[in-house]
Amino acid sequence: MPNGWWDWTPSWSEKALDDTIALWEPKYQERDPSVKLTREDAREILTNLHGFFGLLSKWDAQEKEKLASAGPHEPGASAEAPSSSPMPPADRPKTAEKKAPRRRPRRSQPPGG
Repeated sequence: MPNGWWDWTPSWSEKALDDTIALWEPKYQERDPSVKLTREDAREILTNLHGFFGLLSKWDAQEKEKLASAGPHEPGASAEAPSSSPMPPADRPKTAEKKAPRRRPRRSQPPGG
């Protein structure tokens, strides 16, 4: 895809706008029953979703490019599974190491007995 394709804003079909209203209006009405979405609201929702997923796609492509260019022994390469996080490794929250689950001791008698 050409560079910058995620910046392009499509024109939305009438069906896409109607479908967006049908999907999102009930969710808005849960908070305020008087809300009635317009086609302009639907256009804004679709444009925001388009931009959001375009940004995710851009980050994913950058991460894949970075992983492809890093050899197994170069800085930035890791023995861990590649992360799809857009955050640099130093900024990512630390995850606790997974430990084997502890087994409960077996009871010699059934509970209450």
